[in-house]
Amino acid sequence: MILLAAGAALLGVCLTACTGSRFRYVRHESTRTYFKVPQAWRLFNEDEILKAQASQLTAQERATVKQTQWYVAFDGAHAPLLAHVLDFDVHEGQPSGLAKVRVLTTDERSSLTPATLRGELFQDDPVHAASLGNGTLDILDNTEVTRAGGLHGVHLLMNVHRTGGRVFTFNQIALTDKKVHALYLLALGCESSCYEANKRTIDEVIASWTIKDH
Repeated sequence: MILLAAGAALLGVCLTACTGSRFRYVRHESTRTYFKVPQAWRLFNEDEILKAQASQLTAQERATVKQTQWYVAFDGAHAPLLAHVLDFDVHEGQPSGLAKVRVLTTDERSSLTPATLRGELFQDDPVHAASLGNGTLDILDNTEVTRAGGLHGVHLLMNVHRTGGRVFTFNQIALTDKKVHALYLLALGCESSCYEANKRTIDEVIASWTIKDH
């Protein structure tokens, strides 16, 4: 399940440590977004992620996406690797994830639905895929979200059954603003046993996803 598809892009990130806290805030000023992650988690900036995707993006694509998106990845593994995030494949019992803000095209603004919000990181809407009944996806929560200032979107929690009997639990919140100008997404997870052990932390990270009024 490759989640950083060709076309993903990144802009700068500002980090602020919380004095006396095990969390630190990840802020992006131009999109007026922020969230928190544990201090110990490794952050990957745009240059690192673009370098990892060098074979997938042309120079023109890199220039285009830098103008329209912000991306930051994070990994809680003891030996953090960007590859853990690119495939959400952590073996060390710690979560990994990413935050993304993407400016929508005119066509996307007119056709945006909860299904397209849920499917931003995938080739299909996971809820639709689960309805096909092939046993690879279990939808645990699919809730529409509304927030002050016209923000709205969906919260998705699901289990993904992978090869070898492994089960991955994935938590995602995807929002858009009142004018449907941009898509704001935060996602993270790990294997189900890891998820249960880290559920409180994951819930705090998801709950911290904040988009200020524009």
